[in-house]
Amino acid sequence: MIKIRKNSRLKILSSSVALAALTLLTTGCGGDDNNEASVGTVTLVHPGGRATSAAAHPVTVLQSDQPSVYDNQHRRINQNYEHEEPGQIPGGIDTVSVIFRDSLGNPVYGPIEVDATATLTVQDVPLTAQTVDIDYLRNGGFALFEDQEPVVWANGSALVDDPDPSPAPPSTSDWATTIKSTRTANAGQMIAADSDLTRLMIATEGGTPQSFLVKGVAYSPAPIGYNTRQSTDLGDFFWDTPKAEWFIDWEKVWKRDIEKIRSLGFNTIRVYNMIPYHINPDGSIPDPDQIPNQDKGLFLYQHQKFLDACWNDGDRPIYVLVGISMPDEIWFKQTFDNGKTDANIAAIIKFWDRAFPEMVKQVADHPAVLGFTIFNEKAFPLYYSDSSPEPATAQFWWSQVKKYTEIAKQLAPTKLVGWAANDDPGIPKNSQGFLRTHGQALDFFGVNGYQTQSWRPSLDAYLPDALGDLARPVILTEFGIPATSRTDHSLFYPYREPGLSECKARIAAAEGVSTSEVTIPPGTDASLQFATLESTRSLFEDAQTRTAAGSVVGRMAKLAFEHPISVGITYFEWSDEWWKQEPYAKFWAPNRAVSDPNAKRTVPCGALQVDRQEGSSSQAVSDFPNQYWDEEGFGLHSITLNGRTSEQVFTPNPSGVGANTYPDKMMARTELLNALLESYKTAPAR
Repeated sequence: MIKIRKNSRLKILSSSVALAALTLLTTGCGGDDNNEASVGTVTLVHPGGRATSAAAHPVTVLQSDQPSVYDNQHRRINQNYEHEEPGQIPGGIDTVSVIFRDSLGNPVYGPIEVDATATLTVQDVPLTAQTVDIDYLRNGGFALFEDQEPVVWANGSALVDDPDPSPAPPSTSDWATTIKSTRTANAGQMIAADSDLTRLMIATEGGTPQSFLVKGVAYSPAPIGYNTRQSTDLGDFFWDTPKAEWFIDWEKVWKRDIEKIRSLGFNTIRVYNMIPYHINPDGSIPDPDQIPNQDKGLFLYQHQKFLDACWNDGDRPIYVLVGISMPDEIWFKQTFDNGKTDANIAAIIKFWDRAFPEMVKQVADHPAVLGFTIFNEKAFPLYYSDSSPEPATAQFWWSQVKKYTEIAKQLAPTKLVGWAANDDPGIPKNSQGFLRTHGQALDFFGVNGYQTQSWRPSLDAYLPDALGDLARPVILTEFGIPATSRTDHSLFYPYREPGLSECKARIAAAEGVSTSEVTIPPGTDASLQFATLESTRSLFEDAQTRTAAGSVVGRMAKLAFEHPISVGITYFEWSDEWWKQEPYAKFWAPNRAVSDPNAKRTVPCGALQVDRQEGSSSQAVSDFPNQYWDEEGFGLHSITLNGRTSEQVFTPNPSGVGANTYPDKMMARTELLNALLESYKTAPAR
C-alpha cells in the first residue's frame, strides 16, 4: 500500500505511455487502517481521448458554477466547467493531479499525480468526497487546464465520465519586502522594535501576502569532470533540450535532487546561472543577433521544465533565486573599456547585454521564481566605495548596478532583485551615497558569509539604525562549513628554494621547455606560502569532521534567523563540486602558440584536477572546525561516480554514457544535514 500524507502530493507515474488505464492502490488520509465501508473507487474517463495539441482542445465554456476561490491552505479550488464536446486530455499535458474534497470544500484525499491517460481509476477514496479538483499539468508541475467535477457515489463507486478541462487561471507569485526600525539596548545587543522587523512577503495566485523565511540551499549540481568555467552553458544546469535528437540536457541530474530537496523541507534554492544563450564549443562568443539559428547550432534556451518541477503545481513549491552571473567585462571599468579595442571583449559585453534582459523576461512571470541576483562576489572597495581612489571606476561599477537592477525590475516587477556580495560590512558603511543615487532598485542585499562566532560583524551595518531608509532585508546567499579535513598539513614556498626548483622542474616537464625558461612573473611576492599538492590531495572526512561542521552550522544558522535584518539562508551547498580549486603558484613559460619568441604564458605549479576532490591551496583556517577552507568539501552531500568515467560528462548522442544518463551518486552528510534542518525547523516565524 502507498501512503498519501495530508497536504503532500504523491507522484505516481506509469512506466508505459501506452497504458490505457492506471489503477492507484493507496491508503486514505485518515491512516493505514481504513474501514473498507468508508472508502470507494472513483474512475475518471475522458471520452475524447488525448488532443494532439493544446490549440486543438475545445475551450468553449457553457457553464462555470463558481468563481475561482481558495481553500484554507490557500490551494486553488477549481471551477466546474461544462463543454459541448467530449472531454479530452489537452495537448501539452503529461500529468494529471487530483484532489478530492468534502461538501465543505475541505480536501479529504490528495493531491496525487498520475500520468495523463484517458482513463484513471483511483481506489480507497473516502466516501465523504463530493467533488474532485483536476489539474492538467505541463512537465508534471504547472497547471495549464483545470476542472472540478461532482463525485456521485453508488454502491461504493463513482464515475466521472466527461471531465471538461478549461484554461486554469494564471499561477503567480508576487514578492515584496517590509522593513522597520530597530533600537539598541544598553548592553549593545540588538532588539527589534517589534517581532516582524524585516520580512519577505509573497502573495501566490492573487492571495493575501504571507511572510516568507528563506530556508534554502545553493544548488549547482556539477558532475564530476565538469568545469563551469569551460562549459558552453557556463554552469547553467537547468535548460530545456531545444532539439531532443541533438542534445542530452541536465534533466536527469536535477530530477535526482528536486523531490529530495522538497521532502527535506527546503523552500528555496539559489542557482548561480541561468542563461538563454550558450557560448560556442570552441569557447568563442556567438552574436546574439544570430540567435536563434538552428543551422548554425544557435538556440534560445528555455528553462520551463526545471521551474515547473520546482513549482509543483503550488504544492510545497521550491522558490528559485535566479543568478545571472555576468563576468568581469561587465562590472570592471578597465576590462570593459578594453572592449573598445579588443573584439573578443566587445563580443562578451554584447552577449551579456542581450542575455540579461532576455533571461529575466523569459522567467519573469513564472511562479517558482523568487527573484534575481545580478552578480556573485563582484563588490570590492575600489568599485563600491563613495571615496574610492578611482572615482570613475566606482561610478562605472554603480552605473552597471543601476542599469541591470532597473532592467530586472522593469521586466519583472513582481520579483525581487539583489546581489550576492562578499561578506564585507564596508559595502553598506562606505557606499551610502551611491546606494541612494544608484541602488534604489535593489530589493535585498545578499551576503556570502562564513562566520563561525557571530553574525553581528557581518550584518549590523545593514540595519536601519545604520542605513536608515536605504536599509534592505539581507539574505545570507551563502553560508557553510566544509565537512572535510586533511591528513597532510605540509606547506611550501614556491618562489623560494627548494620549492622554486621543484615548481620549475614540474612546469618545464609539462610544457616541454627548459627550467631556465620558467620564470617568476614580475611583482610576485616571494614570501607567498601554499599548501603542498600532497596536502591538497589528502582530503578526508569521517563522523568526527562532519559532526564538528554540523555543530557550527546549527549554531550559526540559528543566530542568522535571530538577527533582525536577516530573512534567511541559502546554505552553501547541496552537493560537492570537484572543479572549484584555482590553479596556484603561477609562473611564466614560453608561449609557443604565437610567433613572438619573447611571448609568455601563465602556467601554475599546482594545477586544477576536475576528476578528483582537492583541498584549498591555502594554509589552515583556524576559525573553521576542521581547519581548512576546502571549496570542494562544502556539500551537504558528497559525490562519487556512478556508472561512467570522469571524462564522460557530455556524450554525442542520446544512447551514449554521460553524466546526463548516469548522474553521480550522492551520499548525505547526515550529521551536517540534520543540524541545518533542525535550525530551519525551529526558526522563529516573522
